[in-house]
Amino acid sequence: MTSIHKFALLGCGKIANKHSEIISSLGTNCKLVAVCDLDRKKAQNLASKYKVEAFTDMKSMVHITNPDTIVILTPSGLHAQNIRDLSTFHKRFIVEKPLSLKLEDAEEIGNICIDQNIDLSVVKQNKDTHENNSTENDDTIENNNADNINDDNKNNSEIIIYADDNTPTTSAKHPIDL
Repeated sequence: MTSIHKFALLGCGKIANKHSEIISSLGTNCKLVAVCDLDRKKAQNLASKYKVEAFTDMKSMVHITNPDTIVILTPSGLHAQNIRDLSTFHKRFIVEKPLSLKLEDAEEIGNICIDQNIDLSVVKQNKDTHENNSTENDDTIENNNADNINDDNKNNSEIIIYADDNTPTTSAKHPIDL
């Protein structure tokens, strides 16, 4: 029997619609279960569109709905604090770029996730032209392949934190399975 991988969104701005759409398209083994925003109306609007629960308190959302993955879509300056606040729940995180606005915060978040064995992925869209894109690794959420979302399929990926000039500044081994 296949278990259902539950997603919850934190932040209901414009990008939340795209994430909701993609999660909803992943098939029967993935499900959006909740959305949260400080603006109750934004949360309720998105929740009604996808028939999920709406919250204004992120900890209540996680406690009540018990998602497997929390997708952080809040304003960039809040990402690091959101992860700090929610890391005690030991859930996977997918964070819209940037992970943080300060290198120190990014390193701290990376260390928190490594120390607590929490999976952390940062969304970094590839905006190159189609000719420059590799199609070798098209097993991505956007390509509707959710087969790799389970606890039995860990690999040894790296968390790489990039500086503003797009050069890697630190790297740590960590299993990431999304």
